[in-house]
Amino acid sequence: MKITDALKNYRHKKAEIEANMALIQHLKEVLKSGNLYLLSYTRRSRDIGMPRSNKIISPVEVEVIANNDESSLTKKQVQEWIDDEHDRLWLTRLEVSQIEAAIRALTRQEKYIVEWKYMDGLNWSQIELSYMETFREALTEITLKRYCASACNKINRVLKPFYDKFDFIR
Repeated sequence: MKITDALKNYRHKKAEIEANMALIQHLKEVLKSGNLYLLSYTRRSRDIGMPRSNKIISPVEVEVIANNDESSLTKKQVQEWIDDEHDRLWLTRLEVSQIEAAIRALTRQEKYIVEWKYMDGLNWSQIELSYMETFREALTEITLKRYCASACNKINRVLKPFYDKFDFIR
């Protein structure tokens, strides 16, 4: 994986983790309260029946619906949902923590440039102006690009073992 792609996707992955952790927390609270009917709005699979039809046309579908009543939701099923969410997030959480560790290895200026370029998507002239206002130091676009390349090399050295081990991450 290209380090720049990992940096560009960092905030998206962090938001995905936060959203799914909120779902997990909700599921845990429902499980703790024992009020499984609070999950009746949650549909974990496709609706039963023919597409664009409100009619159930086969005896099999009638039986499936009878056995798939929301009230039959069990604590075991909710716990399985929680476990599934944790399992699904494991690698994303690990990747985000690796990226955060790599960013901590940068100087304040390098971190600033990398975050503005890859995480916030600013162009070089915007970064140049912002950098000058923040650090009271005028740097040319070429110098900023050099600092950014140096920072990306540092990040690459830190993240390379992770991405080599999990080379299927895209």
